[in-house]
Amino acid sequence: MTLPPFPSLSGLWTSIKHDLRAIAGIRRFPSISQWKRLFPLLTQRERVAILLALGVFIFSFSALSWSIVNAVTIAVPRQGGNITEGMVGFPRFINPIYADARDVDRDITQLVFSGIMRMTPEGSFVPDLAKEVDIREDGKVFDIYLKPNAVWHDGRKLSAQDVVFTIQTVQNPAINSPLRAEWIGVEAEAVTEEHVRLRLQESYAPFLERLASLKIIPSHIWQDINPENFPLSWYNFQAIGTGPYRVRDIVQGKTGTIERLYLQKNSSYHGKPPYLASVTIRFFASEESLLQEAKRGNIDSFALSSPASLPQVPSRFVISSFSLPRYFAVFFNQNPPNQDSLIKKLAVRQALDALTNREALVQEALIGYGNVLYSPLLPDTFSFSSPEKKDADYEEALSALAREGYVQQNGILIKSSQKSNAITSILRRGSQGSEVRTLQECLAKQPDIYPDGTISGIFGPTTEQAVIAFQEKYRNEILVPSNLSEGTGEVGTSTREKLEEVCSQTDKSLPKLSFTLTTVDRSPLKEVAQLLVSQWERLGIDVILQFIPASEISNKVLKPRAFEALLFGNLLGIIPDPFPFWHSSQRHDPGRNLSQYESREADRLLETLRKESNEEKRREILEDLQDILLKDLPAIVLHDLDYLYAHTPQIKGIQHAIISVPSQRFSFLPDWYIKTKRTWK
Repeated sequence: MTLPPFPSLSGLWTSIKHDLRAIAGIRRFPSISQWKRLFPLLTQRERVAILLALGVFIFSFSALSWSIVNAVTIAVPRQGGNITEGMVGFPRFINPIYADARDVDRDITQLVFSGIMRMTPEGSFVPDLAKEVDIREDGKVFDIYLKPNAVWHDGRKLSAQDVVFTIQTVQNPAINSPLRAEWIGVEAEAVTEEHVRLRLQESYAPFLERLASLKIIPSHIWQDINPENFPLSWYNFQAIGTGPYRVRDIVQGKTGTIERLYLQKNSSYHGKPPYLASVTIRFFASEESLLQEAKRGNIDSFALSSPASLPQVPSRFVISSFSLPRYFAVFFNQNPPNQDSLIKKLAVRQALDALTNREALVQEALIGYGNVLYSPLLPDTFSFSSPEKKDADYEEALSALAREGYVQQNGILIKSSQKSNAITSILRRGSQGSEVRTLQECLAKQPDIYPDGTISGIFGPTTEQAVIAFQEKYRNEILVPSNLSEGTGEVGTSTREKLEEVCSQTDKSLPKLSFTLTTVDRSPLKEVAQLLVSQWERLGIDVILQFIPASEISNKVLKPRAFEALLFGNLLGIIPDPFPFWHSSQRHDPGRNLSQYESREADRLLETLRKESNEEKRREILEDLQDILLKDLPAIVLHDLDYLYAHTPQIKGIQHAIISVPSQRFSFLPDWYIKTKRTWK
């Protein structure tokens, strides 16, 4: 049905005048000059009444008109507008070959470059630069047919050779791309100008996600640049891509760092044109300085590093969240620098797990922004059976330690073989033997009680006087409960207990068991680590906290696996592939098996999972793998954490979505808008 055109205001007024004349029986509506001559004839009271009535009429007419407009029209996005995004950190490479190593670089490349595929808000993958993707030979061959209208920002047409060049560049060890491990063994061939064929050595179910994460670079720009000059090229800043936005201008500070980046809408974009005309990105050295600028009204949107920053966000901002398939866990190094490390013992890991209060971590450290987790495979996210949830249990923790031969002695965890010879008999003057010797060794550590300090194994008068002095020194614990006013010199139950407590505290031969927990010097990991230590110290284990700057964690800790226990996070991806995190072949860098975990059965399941595309069979494999990981406990999984994004309410179109990495929030930016227009429903 074709709707009539919306009436103009002049036409609407003519219609109203006609209706009013008809109602009043007036052939000709009075002119404005006639209305003016009428007013002097009216009293002051009549004038006020007419003006009030006129005001009510105008207000009612406006409200009625607006309600009619709202009833028959709808506000829709329209082109135009600019947003200013704030980011912590400074860009180094606006180049997909290197960008994966830094959040800021990944964010920008998401806007400037495109991949073969792209992700939808629901978490599925659809063609982007590709017009069609044909998967053959059980997932080993991908025939990619490119869109004929895809062009680079400089006007050159995208070709199959660009795709082949990008993949081969990533694979080149001289380039040193952080993506290299993901593309080793993939053969790329340009069949025609618009047809690329990729051949995999083995079927790999999550490969579509790889095609979305890899952004294509132009071969006509980069093919003549030597690998050693790749990181130095100016094109790492003046990037040429095929994305929805192109680099318009760069502003550098006095130190040479980029302070502002201006992006302009790509008018030749091959996909749905973005609504926003431009995006300005401002870079800050810290979140504190970014928040200060947001309070001044100069920032429209920014990501939050932690829920702890929420109280500092100005009230004019709203908070949106994106779901990330990630988890935070304590990873236990199975081959730590200290081969005698306590965490190599399964019983110790089980005890720490039993004593971990995950709910308290989420509520206190994350301010409720997170979910308690027990499995590193995220069963709730990927729809398979979850492990049984459990509360922190102190007695279960002690039982686990006892199975390995560990006991608590006065709040200190020790190996039972280290425990001193306990006094079990009633000792008095005339007693002899090893227990008397143990008594004398204990008393001798306190010269004010046993100044003689003789260790003879014979309970004589001097020892008796020392026992009396000991009993009277600790009168409230020994004499008062037994209604005694002075020491007896006899070592009974209450005296033995106090002797064991005092002497074990001063016994340097009983080392306190300890290990080091390492994490990034950044919220909320710092707060989570501190809470974990406060929970675990009930076991009598000395947990030493080590905070490493985020800029140093990779080279100093992750790559060399230089830690005992590590509090860190892992991103699984939209199509879960736990292989890099738990397969024994990934124990060393660039693999991500941080725990250096080894299990033949787990390896077999991980290898099978990579090849299996049937969703039901994948769930069964994931459940079996989950059972093994929970039994061996190479890590204690704690919680997840949504990605929090602050923005002004003027930015519309931001919807909750699943993203595999934080930068993918910008894959939906073409749908964001500021300006609107009304159209018929």
